[in-house]
Amino acid sequence: MGQGTDRRVARRRGLMLGLLMATSAFPVALLPATASAAQAEADGAGVEELVVTAQRREERLQDVPVAVTAVSGETLERRNFTDTANIQLIAPSVIFNTFSNPGSSAFGIRGVATLSQSNQTEQAVALVIDGVVMSVPGQGLGELSDIARVEVLRGPQGMLFGKNASAGVIQVITENPDLGAWGGKARLSYASRNEARGSGSVNLPVGETAALRLSGFYRTRDGYIYNAVRREDQNDDESFGARVKFLWRPSDKLSLVAILDASQTDHLCCVPTVRSAAPGGALANLIAPYGVVANEENETSTLNFATRNYFTNHGASLEANYQLGDFTLTSITAWRDFKSKGTNDIDARPIDNLSTITNSVAKQTSQEFRLASPTSGRLDYVLGLYYYRKVAEGCCGFVFGDFGVPAIVRQNRLISTGTTSSRFVNTSYAAFGQATFAITDAFDLIAGARYTRDDYKLNSASVPVPGYIGFPPTFQQPNTTQRGESDNDNWSWRFGGAYKLTGDINAYATVARGYKGPVPLNDTPTSIRLSRAEIPTSYEVGLKSVLFERRLILNLAAWTAKYKDFQASVFDYSLLPPAARTTNAGSLKTEGVEVEFNARLTREFSLSGGVTLQKVRFQDFRGDACFIGQTAAEGCVAAAPGSTSTITDSSGNRLPNAPDLAWSLAVNYERPISAGLNAFANANYYWKDAVYFASNNSPFLRQDSYGVFGATAGVASSDGRWRLSVFARNLFDQFYVSRLIDVPNSARGDVMQYHDAEARRYVGVALNVNWGG
Repeated sequence: MGQGTDRRVARRRGLMLGLLMATSAFPVALLPATASAAQAEADGAGVEELVVTAQRREERLQDVPVAVTAVSGETLERRNFTDTANIQLIAPSVIFNTFSNPGSSAFGIRGVATLSQSNQTEQAVALVIDGVVMSVPGQGLGELSDIARVEVLRGPQGMLFGKNASAGVIQVITENPDLGAWGGKARLSYASRNEARGSGSVNLPVGETAALRLSGFYRTRDGYIYNAVRREDQNDDESFGARVKFLWRPSDKLSLVAILDASQTDHLCCVPTVRSAAPGGALANLIAPYGVVANEENETSTLNFATRNYFTNHGASLEANYQLGDFTLTSITAWRDFKSKGTNDIDARPIDNLSTITNSVAKQTSQEFRLASPTSGRLDYVLGLYYYRKVAEGCCGFVFGDFGVPAIVRQNRLISTGTTSSRFVNTSYAAFGQATFAITDAFDLIAGARYTRDDYKLNSASVPVPGYIGFPPTFQQPNTTQRGESDNDNWSWRFGGAYKLTGDINAYATVARGYKGPVPLNDTPTSIRLSRAEIPTSYEVGLKSVLFERRLILNLAAWTAKYKDFQASVFDYSLLPPAARTTNAGSLKTEGVEVEFNARLTREFSLSGGVTLQKVRFQDFRGDACFIGQTAAEGCVAAAPGSTSTITDSSGNRLPNAPDLAWSLAVNYERPISAGLNAFANANYYWKDAVYFASNNSPFLRQDSYGVFGATAGVASSDGRWRLSVFARNLFDQFYVSRLIDVPNSARGDVMQYHDAEARRYVGVALNVNWGG
């Protein structure tokens, strides 16, 4: 890219940032200067302030010395955001990484995400649901049903949140049962591609000291990609689930909440299409007979093998809170079981080139104890102990195909003649604590530390499969057994200070050291070998303010963080067959600024939004895989003298799917139109800068910047009993992809793409109903 282009991009970013800041300031200029806080609250013109648990105790959001985005469940419903992937549309610092297996999809924050799809790998962004860490990618993804609020904590957060969280935490808190209340709510919607959704909850009192809350959801959607080879629509969806929460509060000192949940997802998914293919090349010639021409908006697949993924997710937990005088003792006991079965054709061709069959199970148990001091004195603190055990098993999975070699007669072929079963166990123990000491009424010191011990066990066996031959035919899989044990320990910590400039303006500065445990490399024939742990060190300053008599909340944060031994996952196309491998990049640096605001002009009109401007780059990554066709002049060299494997130096490159700029803006308007009836409208816009989908920054795997516009409008009863709306996401039909990858065993520039259902205009109608108390 030339200097002129760089200057234009910089001007564009500056213009958008200035426009957003001007927009955030616009409502302030219109606010009445004589309004009081009491008046603003009385006429409904003040901004609602949420209470969050970002530091494992309830606190006013504006008082927490952490960069947090918090969204209420009511806001999610009003915007018709019903899936966890929609969180990125509200919090611009969040990214959502989609893989061919949807069960491997996961979040990133401030550009940093786990790049491996293995269920043995820790997640850089911890997804925590009702206090329980979801340890496996995809385990907590799906329907947002009966939600109290969502909290996005940015930067290293693993010290207080159970398992590792080197880039941040996304907390989902579901609604608790309500003592003495009978009532419920339901939501029905119908949208594009015959998408039908239904969700609801019922709250039932059980005597004077207990209550039961039942919730569930069901969704179904037709496929939106046509497979010209199999003559069927693909990427359909059917999911359903239920949750039972039981609250027992026998006294003012003790409360117990028991949760049972289960869900199931059945996807004919996820199917790629060919985005680009060399004219006259092998790939172009293979797809041409089916009337398919490679292009950036291609929605016709040419896969010959069935692609389907099936998941079941079950769990149970018990949270107990007991008041020991002014102290609170909390215990969370949890168990989870996640099963995944999938068949995936990942070669984009109508021949048996490269397909996979996988079957995996992940089970986890955890126990957490916390003691929280009262907050009335000069010193308050949280102390805790944590135990966690994950068992990840894979069975009977293999990769097969003929790699398009015409000399080989098509028959059942495996990459090797064997199939592998494995059992990986990670047991973790931790002790942690964080304290805040009030030096003065305005100035607090913050200090905390966590000690973590991880134990690892691996047992893997490969056995021949009768009737299959290897590729090449000389590659025969012997009976092998891989077995071993290893361990790792770590100290992570956080220090900082917070200063109350006024009653509603708080400033803070912190430095934090995080931790993400090692990853099994599985590259030795007989024993276990681990990667190095990923260690981030983050510096952050922030300002949180409530201005103009509670009519504007404005929060700012700036950070710089360096990740030592960042765990990178690369797909090496120089090998036959291609193979994914995990490696440690020497270092990674992320830095940037964030702005969030929530403003209310009047009782009827409000604005909210945020912007993340960041730079996320590898500082040292010399062993990355080359992209297909990358030349020596472009930096692709032999991994070692005489080796057929190649590597490239990705130092200075962007992280995959890490935009330099992302921002969102939402406008909401609601007013009475008659006795008992309100009209409302909501519009939202989300912008994401250009990204690369490979750490080698292949020019063929680049998604240009794009923006999507959504809107909702309708009528509602003034007492909140019902709400009827029409909604749209991606109203202007802005096509974008969720992932680009090189076509395996193909030519330079042959690329396939994945996109979700909302990459096309998505419109629908929804009815929300509430009843009871």
